[in-house]
Amino acid sequence: MIADVQRILLAEDSANDVELTIAALGD
Repeated sequence: MIADVQRILLAEDSANDVELTIAALGD
């Protein structure tokens, strides 16, 4: 169960990174 939580957190971190990158490119 801990591994599942870690995977979810990693997925969220990756999504946030992508959104920040897209936002930076849009500026």
